[in-house]
Amino acid sequence: MHAIVDKLIALIAKNKWEKDFQEAIATAQSYNVPSIRHIQNLDDYLTYINDLLTWAPRELGDSRLIYNKIVEFYFFLDQEPVRSLQSPIKPGRKPKKLTPLSEWIVEYAEAWGSFLDTLESAKHIESFRTDPLFNWDEYMPPPSGYLTFNQFFARHVKPGMRPIAGLCDNSIIASPADSTFVGWWQINEKSKIYVEDQMLDIKGIQWSIHELLADSEYADRFEGGIFTHSFLNTFDYHRWHTPVQGKVLESKIIQGQAWLDVNVMPAIVRGKEVNVLNALDGTGYQFVQTRGLVVIDSPIGLVACLPMGMAQVSSVVITAEVGKTLHKGEELGYFQFGGSDFVMVFERASNVQLIGQPNVHYNQGTWVGTALPYGKN
Repeated sequence: MHAIVDKLIALIAKNKWEKDFQEAIATAQSYNVPSIRHIQNLDDYLTYINDLLTWAPRELGDSRLIYNKIVEFYFFLDQEPVRSLQSPIKPGRKPKKLTPLSEWIVEYAEAWGSFLDTLESAKHIESFRTDPLFNWDEYMPPPSGYLTFNQFFARHVKPGMRPIAGLCDNSIIASPADSTFVGWWQINEKSKIYVEDQMLDIKGIQWSIHELLADSEYADRFEGGIFTHSFLNTFDYHRWHTPVQGKVLESKIIQGQAWLDVNVMPAIVRGKEVNVLNALDGTGYQFVQTRGLVVIDSPIGLVACLPMGMAQVSSVVITAEVGKTLHKGEELGYFQFGGSDFVMVFERASNVQLIGQPNVHYNQGTWVGTALPYGKN
């Protein structure tokens, strides 16, 4: 077994979690999902996650294989009582330190990420060439080809493939990433957003912008503003860019959890209706997840950009440097492996009107909002 799997085995033995994991596995199997029938007990799960650490990603033409590997790993961890062994996803409940199991999940993601930086991880890269959702021809391979999977995952688009809306118009906000728009929420006068979170089955919870920005010195500026986020799938372009022009005031990585909420939904597979696993991109987990923070001083006011690591995307790499002035559409950084999320936070005085529609996919650079700052008309 890999050292990180041995660590989980030791944690289970030390804390007497065997029954908890067996119960969680039994609950997962009760949903009758064909893709996880090979995991019937704890030994099966340990073998599965051990093999996953050296699995070279590939696709089979339906753009789902990588996605399925990720959601299968997390689905078992999302079942009670194992879910309660992890750090809470609730406002104001962030512990000073992650629970041992949540800490292990982060370490597991890092271990898998290390393998994806090896030459061995790239052996199936050609399988993505024929998968239509990966849009191979939009990208610019390095002269050596993609030597590792992470190098492929953080690939560059060809010049001209992502034109920037309103390049010289400061009122136009450009999409920071290829992503599916989830929605936007008003930040109240107490710097909180009010969310009815189906993911957590909690109604009317309030998340603090101070939590999200990890007590950034600029957090108070966003009181009364707007919070918005979008989801990046495994096949999307995973570099992210500034939605506005401006000077970088703050740039940092905020270490948090590596969590993913997975549910079951019916789907038609090979002409038959079966249950499949589905990753939920709700609103709330962003406040406790591993994430980056880049604050930009722009002509429309301060804009906070937060690339969110989801699940195995624990590697958030920021390339923008504090003190540098960026044109709209210039790179801020990139993700490595998996699906992810991107948050933007705007000031109240920016008077932002978002035109993005929920569940609609927008390429990086697309016009997604307009700002008409108060007092600057």
